[in-house]
Amino acid sequence: MLAAPGLVLGDGAAAVHDARHLGSFGVAVSIGLLYVAWRPARAFGILPIVTALALTMLVSATVDVAHGRVTSFGEAHHVLEFSGLVLVWMLAGRPAPRRLKPIVDPSHPAHRLRHT
Repeated sequence: MLAAPGLVLGDGAAAVHDARHLGSFGVAVSIGLLYVAWRPARAFGILPIVTALALTMLVSATVDVAHGRVTSFGEAHHVLEFSGLVLVWMLAGRPAPRRLKPIVDPSHPAHRLRHT
């Protein structure tokens, strides 16, 4: 919900249009995470999105700190993305194995071998 001001007010970016796009994305991810908190069985579906978000934030924050554009303290709020990743990962666990139906049912009379 930290992205809501960017969506409503257009703050936080060079252009209001860009800020609204970023705010929309942040609000959408927040809604997805709230849905996963409500329905934990859906966590595996949002895991790739949260992973991509956390990794891209890590790379961009590292580049910004390395080039002196921002201090490491200024990038500390990105810990929230990693916290979300860890929590979603814990909720997702391993995907449930699918139960596949056999293509041929050997007990069916049509599939028995006939000797002539």
